[in-house]
Amino acid sequence: MAELLLLRHGKAEVGANKDDSERTLKTRGKRDAQRIGHWLQQHDLQPDCIISSPAERALLTAEKCAKVMGIPAANIETDDELYLGSPETLWEHLQPRLKHYQRILLVAHNPGLEQLLQQLLDEPLAIPDDGKLMPTAALAHLSTDASIPTPGHWQLEKLIRPRTLPRLFAFEENGLTVWRDRPAYYYKQSGVLAYRIHEGELQLLMFKTLNNPLWKLAKGIIEPGLSAAESAAKEAWEELGIRGEVDPEPLGDTRHAKWGGECDLRLFAMRVTATPAEDQWWHDKRFCQWLSPEAAAPSCVVNGMGHFIKQLRARVGHD
Repeated sequence: MAELLLLRHGKAEVGANKDDSERTLKTRGKRDAQRIGHWLQQHDLQPDCIISSPAERALLTAEKCAKVMGIPAANIETDDELYLGSPETLWEHLQPRLKHYQRILLVAHNPGLEQLLQQLLDEPLAIPDDGKLMPTAALAHLSTDASIPTPGHWQLEKLIRPRTLPRLFAFEENGLTVWRDRPAYYYKQSGVLAYRIHEGELQLLMFKTLNNPLWKLAKGIIEPGLSAAESAAKEAWEELGIRGEVDPEPLGDTRHAKWGGECDLRLFAMRVTATPAEDQWWHDKRFCQWLSPEAAAPSCVVNGMGHFIKQLRARVGHD
């Protein structure tokens, strides 16, 4: 049996000063895409192949949906012809893939996606009272047992609107089902304790934001498809604009409250090898600065900072 998952992109921002293809998702659009991914995961409907329009709102929908299912964003295929593609164009891209994959997720736009849905079904659907067969982030699950799938021979298994799904995300934690504001993978994070030896002294790289006087470390969600250490290095580059050598042996674990629950944070030592020449700089609205361990520890938001610094000192020979 072949299966198709047709997903319209999530609710996008109205960008008067942006090209249409560059319009990104609203927060609602991101959460709706994640709820669809959560529903697919709960019903064991993870796709074997994901293809998406390259438009920002469509590709981000595909990524948000995929990551909830543990599928790396790098696995998503894009093609320029899918952007506002006609139903015929969308089908042309699906047809060859149906020879190699059992279940395909296509993320695209209306009206082409809605028209494709109607053409594929053995019986067209009645248009709802609100006039929207596939509103933003709606998902159509179709199947066929035809040996050579063709339009007009598919059955609708389910048509899901995100507003009918739970607002919170359910997952197992310590043998119990918990409900949180974000998908399960958000609560597994990694970060770096970035350091250098400057004039014989150990220094730590930290940052603070305009609305918070406390020092922070580069940390974030462990990306599906990346190890905790690889994800930590990615966060260091994106948050601080630095690169370095991450020790694969973690310094340890801690926890912090966020998104209606607690996140597990695994911290790694990173010897910085590439950074701006200054001892302090701004990077994406973050004020970054090299500090002595004595200056960093008391005013850092990370729980157990003193322990991690002690671990780092022992590891680099600066007890």
